[in-house]
Amino acid sequence: MSFDYNQYKNAIVFFFDKQFNYKVLPSKLNRDTCYLYSTKFDVSLIKIAKKYDSKKKDVELDSFVTKLAKTKQVNKQDLQIIEIYLDETKDSVTEKINNTTIIVSTNEKFLKMQLDRFFATANDIDFSVNETVEELKPESQQNKEAIDDLNNIDVSQITNEQQLQQVLKSFNSRMNKTTYWGSSLLLMLFVILPIIAQIITSVWGYTPNNGVARLFSGGTTYHLTILGGEGWRILTYGFSAISANWFVGVAITILVGFNIYKLFKMTEFSISSWKFLLSFLISYILVGFFSSVMTPNYVTGGVLPIYGITLGTLALTVAGDKNVWAKFTKTRLVTPILFLIILPMFISGTEYLPILVGIATGGAVSFMFTYDYKNANWKLILPIIVLLIVLLMPIIFMSIPQYVPGKDGNVIYTLMCYVDRNFMTPEHASSILHKIGWTDIDITKYADGSISVVSPL
Repeated sequence: MSFDYNQYKNAIVFFFDKQFNYKVLPSKLNRDTCYLYSTKFDVSLIKIAKKYDSKKKDVELDSFVTKLAKTKQVNKQDLQIIEIYLDETKDSVTEKINNTTIIVSTNEKFLKMQLDRFFATANDIDFSVNETVEELKPESQQNKEAIDDLNNIDVSQITNEQQLQQVLKSFNSRMNKTTYWGSSLLLMLFVILPIIAQIITSVWGYTPNNGVARLFSGGTTYHLTILGGEGWRILTYGFSAISANWFVGVAITILVGFNIYKLFKMTEFSISSWKFLLSFLISYILVGFFSSVMTPNYVTGGVLPIYGITLGTLALTVAGDKNVWAKFTKTRLVTPILFLIILPMFISGTEYLPILVGIATGGAVSFMFTYDYKNANWKLILPIIVLLIVLLMPIIFMSIPQYVPGKDGNVIYTLMCYVDRNFMTPEHASSILHKIGWTDIDITKYADGSISVVSPL
């Protein structure tokens, strides 16, 4: 039969898949190349490629060999590898370099004879078979570790700009094909909802200052969340408006939204959807709890603390790694850092503490989810210390007896706004004030609809 590269390649892949259950992975750098791997047989890795160039280094193959050696707990030099080049421009030849056997040929008998030295049933390869084997997808959970092997290409293995661009193009292609349902959910909650909250709050006129705008739309503060019994605010502070100025609030949220969605996707791509969402949820609650207790005169809310959490999560996910994905990711962290330094200046300048707490907490929780506990060392202590500080400091602060706090106009005005919109009754609003400790004031609503603060009878 006449030579057809894809026909021959598929026939060999089909044989090893059906006879020996080898798994096939496509190359990310060359669509004509694929790799078959197994941890059960003496031949751990089989490469099938179209063109043979003895001077060209295969960075994917090197990376995969390193990971397979680690998985089988042997030295790289002890792994048996077969490289098959179906190159019709070359004469049939076999070469052995250490434990790597290189077979260059398009002759069926020659290929079977050379493979028969390793696999007794190699003569059963049917080059006329028209079957394809499903290649493992990047998002597949099956053999995920092996897929990750090809992601972990060390930067030092890339010798020229063309190879680097090929790898980065591959990463972009894989990212664009992946479904990010976790990122889409967070985009809806922490970008779309805050924009809606910002517009509604402004239209209704409940924006005398940043504090009221945030509290009215779900922000958190010590007086309402902890003393007033509205603990639900720890879950809603990220949905709130960010500024009393609707234009500034919407502009900042949209500007941050475009970038934070990229960070969401990169984080979800790096650590899987469930780890991403669970680590984010834990960080989000811890930051809300810490900010509510430790900043009693400040209202936490809006997208910036969320930005900090996401930045910390992604940064710690790739910290210390030297592979191309880590390098690619780190270059994308410059813009978020600049945004988090500059944007608070356009609001009130008091957002830096929850942002910093978000970065530290997000990084610590992410570290705990991605850490290799089988090879634990002293580095594990650092995120544990951060998480203990974030959790225990508010608890200790809450356990210390305190005097009745001074009245906070933001809290009182927010409750009046709730009464005005019929979100709560004057009696309920007054009961919250009394829980806080402000027993000398009530909120009342008159027959004409006006609302005021009065002394209780």
